[in-house]
Amino acid sequence: MGRLTTPQEFDNIVVKNSSDGLVLLKDVGHAEVGAEDYSSTLKYSGHEALGIGVEQLSSANALSVDRLAKAELAKLAENFPPGLQYAIAFDSTTVVGDSIREVLWTLGMAILIVITVIFLFLLDWRATIIPAVTIPVSLIGTFAFIKLFGFSINSLTLFASRWPPGWWSTTPLWSSRTCSATSPWSTPIHIRPPRAPWAR
Repeated sequence: MGRLTTPQEFDNIVVKNSSDGLVLLKDVGHAEVGAEDYSSTLKYSGHEALGIGVEQLSSANALSVDRLAKAELAKLAENFPPGLQYAIAFDSTTVVGDSIREVLWTLGMAILIVITVIFLFLLDWRATIIPAVTIPVSLIGTFAFIKLFGFSINSLTLFASRWPPGWWSTTPLWSSRTCSATSPWSTPIHIRPPRAPWAR
């Protein structure tokens, strides 16, 4: 049954094998392309419509399925009869795309804020450039390992890449402060503890 695609092929299905010969489906009826159930109808924007749902596999990427399904639908629309149009009534991947764009925007703002904070605390462009360069390098390395282990870049993995900028803002501050304190060219700062009133 899975190899039959046209009504003519279904008409040639053998219904009965008797001594008088074969009884085919077209001898007692006929096959036609139609709906499975005629007890209900579907309307979209006040017009008769036919609904088709596309479901993704558990291992598939939602955005890739959405892009390929829309491309195939646009390709099929070129052969539609006059008066037949298609419309996407519901798209669940819109939320996924919006969340990924928000995560990317937040990640960019976090990187900008981290660089600004580092410069305001260190007041040295040379000390600021080093962590500013390590930020995109770290992101490239993170996405390289995501690709290597077969993970997909989705809202969860992008959300996990938002909190490392917090580390990038504290590590250069401590390392630069330590290097400045131990450098032979730096001026040592001695802090004298307060003397108690009763001490001489």
